[in-house]
Amino acid sequence: PAPDILSNGQLVKDALLIDQDNRPRAFSTFKGHRLALTFIYTRCPLPEFCPLMDKHFASIQKTIASTPSLADVRLLTVTLDPEFDRPATLKAYARRREADPAIWTFLTGEPMEVNRFASQFGLYVQHNPQNAIDITHNLRTAVIDPEGRLVTVHSGNSWTPAELVGDLTAAPAPTH
Repeated sequence: PAPDILSNGQLVKDALLIDQDNRPRAFSTFKGHRLALTFIYTRCPLPEFCPLMDKHFASIQKTIASTPSLADVRLLTVTLDPEFDRPATLKAYARRREADPAIWTFLTGEPMEVNRFASQFGLYVQHNPQNAIDITHNLRTAVIDPEGRLVTVHSGNSWTPAELVGDLTAAPAPTH
C-alpha cells in the first residue's frame, strides 16, 4: 500500500531516532525550531545525489551561523542506510563535513522506524541485496515549521541553498 504522504500544513508524524552522539532523539524534540530535513546515506557514490545534499546543507549552515534571524533554524540529515550508518559512522561523517552539532544533526535508528519516518515525505528507497552500497532512492528535502508542520518539500536535486534559505526565512519563526 502507498504510504500517507504529507501535504503542506500537515503535522509530521513523530519518530524515535538516534543522533550521531548515540542519543535517542524523538523527532518531536526539534519542535520550536524551523527545520530543513534531508535524507542521504554515507556511502552514496553519486556526487549529484547525497554528496550534493551535504554540500548544500554545509552552505546553509554557514548562512544560519551568520544570520541572527535564522538562529532557531536546525538542519537534520536522516540516513537511508540505518543498518550501516550507525551513530559512530554518522559522527565521523559529520566531522568530515564540518557540521556544527548545535545547528546540524545526523540521525539514524531502527530500519523500520527510519523507513516509516521517511515515507511520509514521499521517499522511495530500494536496497540491492547483492551490493550494500547500491541503494536506489529519490531525493526529498523538507522545510518544517516550529510547530512540526510541513511547509514545503523539494523533490530531486535542483533546489539551491538560497532557495531553501528563502523557504526557511518565509516559514514562521518560533514565538518563544
